[in-house]
Amino acid sequence: MIIRNVEEYKLIRQEMINLKDCITKYIGYVFAGSGAMIYGLAKVNNSTSPLSSAQPNVILSPFPAEVTFIAASFSMLVSLVLLMLFYKFNSHNRFAGFCKLLNHERHELLTGQPPEQKCVTSEKDKEPPLFSWEITVGDLRWLESKPNYLGNIMKEISISEPTKRTLRERVEERIEINGKRPAIDSYKSMRGLSIIIKTILLRNTQTDSWGFPPLVVCIFLFIVAGFLGASVSMVLQIGFLNNPVLFSYVIAIFVLQLCLWWHISGKLFSLMNGSSTVYSFYWKFIPLRALFLNKQNPKIKPGYISIEEYIFSDSTKNAKGETKAQ
Repeated sequence: MIIRNVEEYKLIRQEMINLKDCITKYIGYVFAGSGAMIYGLAKVNNSTSPLSSAQPNVILSPFPAEVTFIAASFSMLVSLVLLMLFYKFNSHNRFAGFCKLLNHERHELLTGQPPEQKCVTSEKDKEPPLFSWEITVGDLRWLESKPNYLGNIMKEISISEPTKRTLRERVEERIEINGKRPAIDSYKSMRGLSIIIKTILLRNTQTDSWGFPPLVVCIFLFIVAGFLGASVSMVLQIGFLNNPVLFSYVIAIFVLQLCLWWHISGKLFSLMNGSSTVYSFYWKFIPLRALFLNKQNPKIKPGYISIEEYIFSDSTKNAKGETKAQ
């Protein structure tokens, strides 16, 4: 790692640690809230008398409308909390992608000569650390909203590795262009659903990110399914004619949950293998970071060596295939 990147790397790593602690606390709150909710609903249900005091010959439903309403609403709340966690997961991958970039970065002057290696005799002789996180992440949001400007950026930057053509291809397949979702996110909801199913069946899933999100999603899925299933079962026993408003509300929540979890499956794939992985953010940051370094004084020409790109590139696979054939 370049010495000038160390301070920024440490700061980003600390932010990642704080973010992981925040995610763990949110998950703990959901577990604690779910347990308290189950206990509360059981107490409310047990306290309901099976016979009406006003009409002793009329048997009330053992599942009061309040319990059904609360169970359905809580299932929706849990799903919304999961979406908020996905925002945190996305931030984690963004931090990790930038740290990966700092690790792989190598500098040389735009004149083609390596930076002068002078003897450091005092604090004044040390080069000041580089800090570009706020600038680069702001530029990334701008680029994702205006991807057509990517070509102009590629013309402006000076970079030693990878080639501009390779870099542009990697970035274009990871950002939305002309209203079309990133190519790497094709069929993301179906593929995200397969990740969930494999995780439930305790099968290994290959991902380009950390393995925490699928486990969290499956746990949340069981919680949501439990509360939602209970509310649907209760409302079916109560009957449509006895409480049409409650019946319509629970069915609406059920349909909304199906649509929401289809969206969640797509977000999960983006985080694990799509446009929001650590590796994807690494590629999307490169042109913006390179442009930032090109504007420094003295002007810096960066290079980025990626082991994964070498191992998994099509050219490497083809070369191995030709070697075996010979």
